[in-house]
Amino acid sequence: MRRIASVAGTAEPEYGPDAFQSVIARAKDQNPVGELTSEDYQWTLPDQSHVETSTFYVTAGSGHAIMCQIIHSKVKYSLRFKISICCSGFWQLIVTG
Repeated sequence: MRRIASVAGTAEPEYGPDAFQSVIARAKDQNPVGELTSEDYQWTLPDQSHVETSTFYVTAGSGHAIMCQIIHSKVKYSLRFKISICCSGFWQLIVTG
C-alpha cells in the first residue's frame, strides 16, 4: 500500500541509530579539521523533498572564530528552492597578568 506522503514526496526518512550519528562517532580515528576542497561545497540534491546543511568553522590564532551555516531545501515537484545563510562570530577574552 502506498501512502500519500510517499507519492507527494513528503515521506519521512528512516530514523534510528544509523540515521543520526554524533560528530564524535563520525570523526573517530580521523582528524575532522582540514582544508576545504571543491567537493565540500557540492550539494547532494536528491529528487525527493530534502534539506541539506553545511556548517563551516574558521578559527584564528588570536582566539577569534566564525561559524557559517548554509541550508538548502526544496519540496518535491516544486520549481522553487530556499537557501539560508547564517554566520556567527565568537571572540575569546584574553586576560593578561
